Amino acid sequence: MFRVNPSDGEQPLHVPYWALDTLTLLDFLMGPMSEAAMTGVLDRIQAAKSSGANGVAGVDVNALMINTPLPFSLKQLWADLVDPEYKTWADKERTTPALEEAGDAHSLKLPKYSAPGQGSALPDINQTGVLGIKRQLTQMRSRLLDRQYDFMLHPGKWEPELSGKSQMDLPQLLEAWFGHDKPITVLDLSGVPSQVLVRLIGGILNITYEAMFWGRNLPEGGRNRPQLVVMEEAHRYLGRDANNPARDMVQRIVKEGRKFGVGAMLVSQRPSEIDETILSQCGTQFALRLSNNADQGKVKAALPDSLSGLVDTLPVLRTGEAIIMGEAARLPIRCRINLPPEDERPSSADPKVSEAWAKAKEKEDYERLAAAWRSQNPKWGQNISVKAQEDG
Repeated sequence: MFRVNPSDGEQPLHVPYWALDTLTLLDFLMGPMSEAAMTGVLDRIQAAKSSGANGVAGVDVNALMINTPLPFSLKQLWADLVDPEYKTWADKERTTPALEEAGDAHSLKLPKYSAPGQGSALPDINQTGVLGIKRQLTQMRSRLLDRQYDFMLHPGKWEPELSGKSQMDLPQLLEAWFGHDKPITVLDLSGVPSQVLVRLIGGILNITYEAMFWGRNLPEGGRNRPQLVVMEEAHRYLGRDANNPARDMVQRIVKEGRKFGVGAMLVSQRPSEIDETILSQCGTQFALRLSNNADQGKVKAALPDSLSGLVDTLPVLRTGEAIIMGEAARLPIRCRINLPPEDERPSSADPKVSEAWAKAKEKEDYERLAAAWRSQNPKWGQNISVKAQEDG
């Protein structure tokens, strides 16, 4: 189990920014830029990756691409980009910077230069290496300082130093996700801010697909160790919105992934909100109780006309009862799925409202409730309660 805010027995979720699609990363960090500015930023990233590529297995420096997953420092990139934007010169020859206080890449401190003079008066405004991206760099700095994005922008041992060297690299990330002896890897994204969710899911899926695709002939690759990616609450991030990296990556997986050992399972309460291309590639469907007409229509479209009457039973299906259709069933069938023992079920059942309302009110502690919210950990208050009882 990997989680943004891990509890006992869970590991922290780290998704290194340098392993994500570079254009998607820059869009999140800096927002829209002119073509010339984007080219200048990409050139610096390319140079930063190239400088640390020597000796890395599988990397040809002469054929290195902007999306090659190699560590580079975002802090150093910001410092290199921000200095020309604020620099002024103390002489007409522009050899002596009018620097009052040096910046610091590690703490993201801005450099302080003397204000440019009026007309021909010194200091002179800098015109070398200026991309006109002060606003974008301010946004980039705020993203880097925002602690809620640490799992991606400051990914623990995968965060490079200013020189570009990181304590852990791509092999250790892939081994952590795919190389353990457990049959399932759970990436819990419940604590991820909504502003970055679709980009993050797209990045995780891209890492998974690219690793299985390029390693397809290796023992660790997709053909020898096929992976099934299960996506809960799929309607939240696989809609028809424009500029959706998660949807684009899932489309690629459902169209091409099965040839390289990457499968997809979508779990959703609202199939009508999922992209049509993705749904059309799902070979088997398990339809549980559905009451919305639009959602029922998606199920009906997958059934032969002679069996469309099965859709009428969708609103009255019992818990654990489903209609199965597609490649897993020669004919669509209605069946009851055996429920796991109560002590092994996920904590997702509806509360028993009448019983809860009938109970006497217990002692309440809203300090504990607020702390659980702030820590993004629903077990926080329980742990404190247990400890208080033991101390007592």
